[in-house]
Amino acid sequence: MGKIFDTSTVLSVWTGRILAASGSTQSMFDLISYMTQGKVYNIPELLESQLETCRHYLAIQHPWITGVDTTGLNKVTWEGWINEQVDRYGHGQVISPVHWEDREKEVVREVIREHYGDNSVTFFEL
Repeated sequence: MGKIFDTSTVLSVWTGRILAASGSTQSMFDLISYMTQGKVYNIPELLESQLETCRHYLAIQHPWITGVDTTGLNKVTWEGWINEQVDRYGHGQVISPVHWEDREKEVVREVIREHYGDNSVTFFEL
């Protein structure tokens, strides 16, 4: 199961830019809170970590998002750009929370690869 969030909110979290007519970060915080199943930290380092986790899972849940082209996106063009994305991908996206046990495995793998190199370790699921 999941919850439907506006495409503009999903893309705001993906791009790190506020892409909503309200200009508010609240919808972004609502999505981050839902995905992480907790409080959103308005401390830059913690918020960035939460954003990275959410972006990772958004890409898994909606692979199309990795191909979104933000070239030319700015304060003048954002509204037309978001309308194009909504026309292409729909008004809402079903989002599921992060599965922390999967994320913990990925973090361990990232740390091991960073320490030992990409090709030096093989992982097996038991």
